[in-house]
Amino acid sequence: MRQRLRSLQGFIFDLDGTLMESSLDFVALKRAINCPPQTDILAFVDSLVEPFKREAESIIQQHEMLDAEQAKWIKGAQNCIKRIQKQGLPLAIVTRNCRPATQLKLTQNSLQVPIIITREDGPPKPDPTTLLGVARQWGISVTQLAYVGDYLYDLQAANNAGMLGCLYAPNGLPHYAHLADWVFSDFLELEQLFD
Repeated sequence: MRQRLRSLQGFIFDLDGTLMESSLDFVALKRAINCPPQTDILAFVDSLVEPFKREAESIIQQHEMLDAEQAKWIKGAQNCIKRIQKQGLPLAIVTRNCRPATQLKLTQNSLQVPIIITREDGPPKPDPTTLLGVARQWGISVTQLAYVGDYLYDLQAANNAGMLGCLYAPNGLPHYAHLADWVFSDFLELEQLFD
């Protein structure tokens, strides 16, 4: 597996909980828009009719913007990104976050990545459309790319796209860890692949 990781031609990252800290309380957020606890929040909003859909989107964006104002790099992530960039490998971010909150996080933390895809740009993960679009834009086979994330939808999206699914799990293995091709708990483990 380590050999396969070393031979990758590009990396796509999730943002919240992977590169940047996030304090979003999804239980409270779902409650605020009357989303059932076991329902995907973006799928729920998409099922609403106006004006309820617009109201729910506004509430979610307010929470995301508050979270973005406080977001900081996850330990080791910044150095790892710099290392990947130094290797000359292409980088992209695919997030379920809204564009304004994503841009705020990137700007405040001096993160510059050429391709940034938010939920406004295509179907949200676990749909693989945006990941496949990045692969096409780069002209790289999906088998030569990794998607790095911290949650179930990230791994499902990577699997659906045929990419290597890398799980960042700093606090032990979650119930969906079996969907990952590779699990790491510290960004130093990812960075060391380039030694």
